[in-house]
Amino acid sequence: MKQRFLITLLCSCSLFLGHAPSVFAQHGDKMDEKNLNKKNLDETNRDKKNPGIKPQASSENGLGADYQAKLLAELRPVSKKLERWRGLAFKKEIVPEFVEEKDAPKKLAGWYESTKGRLVLVLGRSEAFSYGTLLHELHHALQDQRWDLSALEQIANTRDQQRAMQGIIEGEAMLAVSEIMNYDFEKHTKLPTEGDIKRDRFEKIFNYGVGLSFVRALREQGGWEEVDGLWKYLRRAQLQQQCALRDKGLNSAQCSVAASKKASPFGTAQLYHPERYPMLPAQLPAGPKLNGKLLKEDRLGEFELRWLIVQEEKARADVAEIAASYLGDSWRLVRADDGIEYEHWDIYFSDKEREKQFIKICNTACRKLGWQINEASAGIHLWRVFQKDKPQ
Repeated sequence: MKQRFLITLLCSCSLFLGHAPSVFAQHGDKMDEKNLNKKNLDETNRDKKNPGIKPQASSENGLGADYQAKLLAELRPVSKKLERWRGLAFKKEIVPEFVEEKDAPKKLAGWYESTKGRLVLVLGRSEAFSYGTLLHELHHALQDQRWDLSALEQIANTRDQQRAMQGIIEGEAMLAVSEIMNYDFEKHTKLPTEGDIKRDRFEKIFNYGVGLSFVRALREQGGWEEVDGLWKYLRRAQLQQQCALRDKGLNSAQCSVAASKKASPFGTAQLYHPERYPMLPAQLPAGPKLNGKLLKEDRLGEFELRWLIVQEEKARADVAEIAASYLGDSWRLVRADDGIEYEHWDIYFSDKEREKQFIKICNTACRKLGWQINEASAGIHLWRVFQKDKPQ
């Protein structure tokens, strides 16, 4: 599952071992690049000590040595802005590499790779757009230097945790872009009320919108110290996992410190509801007994519940109300006696009325994604034939 996850990250504006593209890669988000250019160059140029990129006709399309030189000249001022904004310092300098648009993965404007400390910018964009990309990816570099993103990837053991980690990392980087460039990105993270919603758009709404709101909520609660506490909490969980596996690179003192405060599991529900961080997850009943061989277990989280609900247009107005009652879930892959593999997804709610509401208005949504729905003695049981050619 993790290998597939890492490949997906490189293609969907998210990050871990391959820190893929910032939102400026524009996977159909309809960001207004013209307004971004004019508004944010004006904002950046107000800072006399840090004048920002001044537009010049010779490099409007983001090509040529002059353009690269200007971006490189911005590296130190942008880094200092990030350090002042975040209250953390880079441990070492990051020098970006440049690639032509034709040589870059499709639709990417830039990316950061934590395994190599490599930051790449794609040529061919306007200057302000590239400035925003540089800012976003430099923030990932800062996160990596302070918290070791490659190591943190190890603690994401479920799809729910993987998604939550993406939201935390991308959300903080987008908060930096939003506030430093004075750009209201959240206006682009609203769910459309009608029409189909593409999966990659829904993912970006979570990563860049919900993630941003979560990090900002923590900062409002206790300043950057509270956000640092989140990163330390995740780092502690990673160390606990290493100690449990008896990693020879850790000594007993490190493991003793790591174990001094239990790090509870985390998931997308905490990002949707910041007040739930860092609450322990609810104890869930055992799912219905299944015939066949159990192949895999997982947790899909509130993100996937919401993705299911929004398939039904008329349910979109109620998605927050229904999902607020989400307690937890369990996903199992089972091979039946006839050799056919089935997915079984048990979802539990804290409110029976919301559970009934889900069953009433989400039948069409379930069928659209191939799910059959049954009301179980506890929670809701969904099942469908497992399709190996579709991403899980």
